[in-house]
Amino acid sequence: PHMRRSMKKGLKNFFQSVKFHRNLKSRGVYLATILYHGDHILVTGEDNIPVVEVDDTFPSMLNLDLHWFMKVSCTWSDLRQLRQDLDRCASASSASFRSRLLQAAIQLQNSLGVQDLGYVYHTAIKDSHGSIVIPTVRQVKDPKYVQSSSLKWVPISRLQRRRMSAAEDPSALERLLNRIPEIMHYNHNSTKPPPQGLYIGYLKLCSSMDSIGVLVPKGNPNMLPHCRIRDNPNVSSEEWEWVRRLCSGEEDPKPSQAQCIFRDQLIRASKRLLNSLDVSEEDALQHRLFCTEVLELDNNVSMLLLVPPVEDVCCAPGQTHHLFQQDSFLTLPLQVFELVHMTTFQPHFFDQYATLSSQLEVENFLVQHQCREAFSDSELSGAKHRQLRIANFQQDLEDIWRGARWIMDVLQYAR
Repeated sequence: PHMRRSMKKGLKNFFQSVKFHRNLKSRGVYLATILYHGDHILVTGEDNIPVVEVDDTFPSMLNLDLHWFMKVSCTWSDLRQLRQDLDRCASASSASFRSRLLQAAIQLQNSLGVQDLGYVYHTAIKDSHGSIVIPTVRQVKDPKYVQSSSLKWVPISRLQRRRMSAAEDPSALERLLNRIPEIMHYNHNSTKPPPQGLYIGYLKLCSSMDSIGVLVPKGNPNMLPHCRIRDNPNVSSEEWEWVRRLCSGEEDPKPSQAQCIFRDQLIRASKRLLNSLDVSEEDALQHRLFCTEVLELDNNVSMLLLVPPVEDVCCAPGQTHHLFQQDSFLTLPLQVFELVHMTTFQPHFFDQYATLSSQLEVENFLVQHQCREAFSDSELSGAKHRQLRIANFQQDLEDIWRGARWIMDVLQYAR
């Protein structure tokens, strides 16, 4: 019986296998999966990362499709149903590309013999020839979990020896190989919560033509730059009363002993944080404390926030700031930061939100298609009624999501 099961699995892998790309076309979008275990990585027989083609062209709003795909990655088991729904409205260009993206992911699932392809990396890898690779990355606990005659585990150092020199013009796939350690490091750190405690965080933004970027530390990209105030994450009403008076400018009576201890802890942590960010003492005096609420990220981690002066909160397009040039920091698009942040601190809530949100977007494509294809007034009326219901569902979901998006409240306060 064991041999029969092995033969069935081998035949299944044989018939479901797809052609992995060793070289990329001069223009197109590809999907790659990085599966690693310890210092080993899964590669094809030719020592390449498993890569399949998505499309030979890419949409104008690729960032929106990438963010949607990030939400889809919270529910890899639903790919086939989502793709079937998208295929029914393939006349829409965005729906067509997303359908091809799901098909590429399904091909990887079949060929690798795994359903969970991991997290979608926050940035698509591009080259100067017009090729784009979208990586997913996952740490595998047991290498035996992946069994395929066309794949093998090799030391990451073997791929490192193939890294291209900076003087050349590497393809998107070669650029991906160059960035594998960085991608693995990001994957490990973006899902790792900080130790229990109360933290002081720092908000710094930069804007571009199509997005807002958030400064995050490479070691904890699911958090803003931060320092720990103390181990206890809770802020008492007595301590918060001191914060409220500080922010409102009220005349402060003699603080209690507990308030003095909290004040000293907060001042020390704030100084450490600002020193680590190279903020001068003079500039530090212009910073503000976000006093609307204590940000309770989960049961073990809470955070207070320092905010720069209004004119320094966000760098405008074309402006530079030394923090965004430092190797110890990353700049994540706001939506991506929220995704990795919520995945870490509220995983169950975010999985439910991401699943519903991605499904409702597909339903919206479908009903728009039905409105365009309606032949009679009754069909059009029915489609518009369904469109209104979906819009209401989306609004209800966004209202729930908005209640969990603390960073939007901070942005309104900061700017």
